Amino acid sequence: MARRKSVSDPKYRPIKQKLSKGAIITALIEAADEAQDRQGYQISEKLSSADVRRLVNAIYDGLIALMIRSVMPRSCGQFAFPGIFKLYVRDRPAIRKGTKVRNPGTGEMVPSKGRPASKRPKLNPQKKIKDAVNGVF
Repeated sequence: MARRKSVSDPKYRPIKQKLSKGAIITALIEAADEAQDRQGYQISEKLSSADVRRLVNAIYDGLIALMIRSVMPRSCGQFAFPGIFKLYVRDRPAIRKGTKVRNPGTGEMVPSKGRPASKRPKLNPQKKIKDAVNGVF
C-alpha cells in the first residue's frame, strides 16, 4: 500500500489558488531550476531567465496544441498525458422530439424536446491524480 508523503516536502505542498498560465510557467521554471541544482549545473548559466520563460511558454503552448489537434474531428479522438490524465471525445446520441425520457427530479416519464447529436470532451484522471486527491502518494 502506498504511504502518505509529508506535506512539509515542497514537492507535495498543496497549491491554495487556481493557477493561471503565467503561474504554471513560473512553477515549471522553478521545478527545472531545482532539478538542475540537484544535478550540479544550472541552465541559467547558458540561458537568461527570459529565454527560459520563452522555452517553457513554447512547451506549454505546444502541449495545448497537441491536445487540441488530438481531439479535433477526423483525428484519433483522445490525448493521454501518461500518469496524469486522459482526454477523449464522447459521442452523445441524438434524441428525437417526443421520445419518452425520465425526469430525474420526479421519476416520471415525459416527452423530450429533442436534441441533435453532439460530441463532448471528457477528461479522466489517472491513478497518480486520484491518489493525490485521496492523500496517498
